[in-house]
Amino acid sequence: MTAREALEEVHKDLATAFGEELAERILTVALNTNRAPEGELDPGAYAEVLRSLCKDERVIGMYGELSVRDKMTKWEKLV
Repeated sequence: MTAREALEEVHKDLATAFGEELAERILTVALNTNRAPEGELDPGAYAEVLRSLCKDERVIGMYGELSVRDKMTKWEKLV
């Protein structure tokens, strides 16, 4: 799976927890924070986006710290 495809799966997970609109905002912030390219992501940029997502207070608040670590592990394995 490409990094961009994996990011779509991450988006689906976030949308399940937060709803489509907020999930999109959270993901956009993570992408912008890391200046991720508009096109295809490389695995390094994908990993940086995941790190940003897992530091986001909204994500930590929704899942809790232990579950965020589990999500990070699951999301990393997608690429």
